Amino acid sequence: MKIESWSIINGRIIGIVSGDPKFPNGYFIHTSTVVSSYEDDGVDDVVTTSGSVYELGDPDKYATKEMKDLSLLHTIEGIETLKGQE
Repeated sequence: MKIESWSIINGRIIGIVSGDPKFPNGYFIHTSTVVSSYEDDGVDDVVTTSGSVYELGDPDKYATKEMKDLSLLHTIEGIETLKGQE
């Protein structure tokens, strides 16, 4: 499952999903809270409290610089930092 044009709102990823059996491709979704993230073969993935794993595509073009800095997503502290910026 992949999310494009994404941003972070209160620790959740919002964006346009593809490859999710629960939603049609191109559907705008918001995930449950992100609990972890990792890089897999150069691709950034996030895991949510519901257990879903999403590949992050390109961020929303209006997302802040901090949201585009995926290194912040690789720690729980980074996620908390992003939550505090909203």
